[in-house]
Amino acid sequence: EHYLEVVQRYIARLSELGVRVAATVPVRVHTPASGEVVYLLQPTLGRTGLGNHLLRDAGERVLLAAVERVLAYVHTLFRANRAPRDGRTITVDAQLSNWHFPVNGEEVGVPTLIDVGTPFMRLNGIDEMGIELFLAPVPAPMRPLYRRARLVERYIDDYFDARQLLADLLGNFHKEGRPDRIDVVLDHVNRWLAGPGADLDARPLTRESVDRYYRKDAQLLELFLKV
Repeated sequence: EHYLEVVQRYIARLSELGVRVAATVPVRVHTPASGEVVYLLQPTLGRTGLGNHLLRDAGERVLLAAVERVLAYVHTLFRANRAPRDGRTITVDAQLSNWHFPVNGEEVGVPTLIDVGTPFMRLNGIDEMGIELFLAPVPAPMRPLYRRARLVERYIDDYFDARQLLADLLGNFHKEGRPDRIDVVLDHVNRWLAGPGADLDARPLTRESVDRYYRKDAQLLELFLKV
């Protein structure tokens, strides 16, 4: 119930800030094996507009236009976080695969966020979702180690740091099998950081920093899955 409440607040706050979110209906299912399970139901969206499809197959102009749309949303959220209402700060997982884009020729319209399963929202610096859902798959004897090391909090911290968030966006090109497209998007992101996004005070990214960030993220996830 707490999780569903936070997800609904997250969607409402994103919508207030102008982020278009896919219509999402949470459905609770009780199973003997797992207890309560939540499914987030959304309308079917056209495959060719999904961000991972554009990342892999779209022309360069369409790809950069899609990235530009996401950067505009990132800018809006981080500016809002400077003077958070009721002490709440908010962010998103900005990877292109989490969005759906209307594309008409080489024109890219306003994207729709489809990944709201992890509500990146903090109240006075504390994650509203809590960390226990993240820790549920970890064997119980190891959970105190994760808590002491603040592994979950450190993972989420990156989404509230503009430079790390954009490194994650670019690193996703590795996961989607198109690292060859990183450099052109990296140049575009750095120009944006020097222009419209200059007030985010984020240092330019390098290819080395993007690759290093992805390796670290992939290794952390691999360790988590092995555990």
